[in-house]
Amino acid sequence: MLGGLARRVSLVEKLKDEGKPVLVVDSGNLFADMSGSVDRHQSLIKAQLISRAYKRMGAAAVNVGPLDLAQGLTFLREEASRGFPLISSNLVEPKGGKAIFRPYIIKKVGKSSIAFIGLLSPANPAIQNIERDKFRVRDPTQAARAVIEKLRGKADVIVLLSALDQYGEREIAKSVSGINFVLGGHEGRYIQSPVWEGQTPILESYRNGMYAGKLQLSFANAASPFRDDGREDQIKRQLQELDIRLGNIKETRGSYHKKSVDNAVETINKQKTALQDDLKNSEASHNSDNRFVWTLVPLDKSLPEDHAVSEWIRKSGIERD
Repeated sequence: MLGGLARRVSLVEKLKDEGKPVLVVDSGNLFADMSGSVDRHQSLIKAQLISRAYKRMGAAAVNVGPLDLAQGLTFLREEASRGFPLISSNLVEPKGGKAIFRPYIIKKVGKSSIAFIGLLSPANPAIQNIERDKFRVRDPTQAARAVIEKLRGKADVIVLLSALDQYGEREIAKSVSGINFVLGGHEGRYIQSPVWEGQTPILESYRNGMYAGKLQLSFANAASPFRDDGREDQIKRQLQELDIRLGNIKETRGSYHKKSVDNAVETINKQKTALQDDLKNSEASHNSDNRFVWTLVPLDKSLPEDHAVSEWIRKSGIERD
């Protein structure tokens, strides 16, 4: 995480310098110590460094994930009291069910209002033995419905910051209306293009802070779904790859059993037909008022580092992981 932290801050500063509105958010497990260290003091220093860097970026919302709870509620509450924008829509006090952190945050961007809600899974093994007498995790679906009801009329776009698994994310997107985007990463899947559940795209930005997910929105009409502007290019690339595979099969046709070759050609042609239908549907939706583009930006050494954050890490004495 610390290895890409200074580059993440530098990337955000560059985007802000371009003059467009930028909102920095995180889906959870931000403070997880993935180094395997058992040194509680060092783990806490690392978490404080991350918090400081996110404040420098002007983070808008950070969901509480199960691994963040390993740092303890005392640490998380202290950070929240100092202005760190922690949210959770389903982490509540054990008695009375009062929200421990803000259940949502609304940010104004131009004339539009974007709301961020956050969920974590009650079944995650990471939280089974952590201060369970100090918190309770509500059912994510029930919590999502309740918080979205509160947001009715207050937000044009609703974004779920998710520390759920992929099945939980799909279930929420399917059963709870009103969520425009799901931003995840809990399972560390490398997904360059959206996974769709109905009209809700589910987006993930890999693990350990190795990539920054960049979601660019063009919003005009709250009644319209969002169209993926990058989808057509992706489909065309997939069609080209299938054509190459067909060409390779034809060149080596004599080396394989005819039935196997015919089956492979039939499968590829079915895939091409499905993609061509997707392309037509995408092109037909060009009149949609709302559009988005999702990209993963690798936080590798080709990016410059923010000097202030690099100096904080150096002075901390903690090695970059």
